[in-house]
Amino acid sequence: QPPDPPSSGPLTLKFGSKTINFTGLWFLTSMTVWVIALYPLVLFAALLSRLFDPAQRRPMDFMVWLWARCSMLTCLYRPKVSGREHLPPRGTPVLYVPNHCSYLDILTLSAFMPR
Repeated sequence: QPPDPPSSGPLTLKFGSKTINFTGLWFLTSMTVWVIALYPLVLFAALLSRLFDPAQRRPMDFMVWLWARCSMLTCLYRPKVSGREHLPPRGTPVLYVPNHCSYLDILTLSAFMPR
């Protein structure tokens, strides 16, 4: 027997068989607005990266950080990052492997973890 579907919660509205989740709608709107607002800067950062920093692409890293951080803070999402003291010194190559418990993993790593 399949498990019961999750409850719709207090921030939903039903239209017949369709359910609108306002939290998800706010997240989608926030992400879309930030992508549209930052896209010209992303193009400029891509050009700078290609011309002056093709190996490390720091301008693009900054734009990804800015987009993820703005999107998460707009959604009132502030994760608690613990264990930073266990990371190797800055400049040492590191591979982060998220367990993808939610769709916020990539944004969390991009916005709140040191490069």
